[in-house]
Amino acid sequence: MSFQSFILNESRKTVSKVHVKPGKMHKVLNIPADVKIQDHFKNGMELAKALVKALGGDQKKAAGMLAWAANIRKEHQIFGDALSALKEF
Repeated sequence: MSFQSFILNESRKTVSKVHVKPGKMHKVLNIPADVKIQDHFKNGMELAKALVKALGGDQKKAAGMLAWAANIRKEHQIFGDALSALKEF
């Protein structure tokens, strides 16, 4: 089941609805729900490589997932680091 999250679109100054499935990154990466992603990976590069591989090489989809997580979980730097690491592929 999905839930709705509202994200401010700065360029248009409007709110857009984004449908997010809770635990999707855990499921894609095959990580148990009770384990935190930031505790499972040593750094952003490792997370980025694993996510792209799990998504069959789809860097665009990985970037979207990481960008959402980086914006929501600002206290966990690994998501932002992983998003930056995608540029090195």
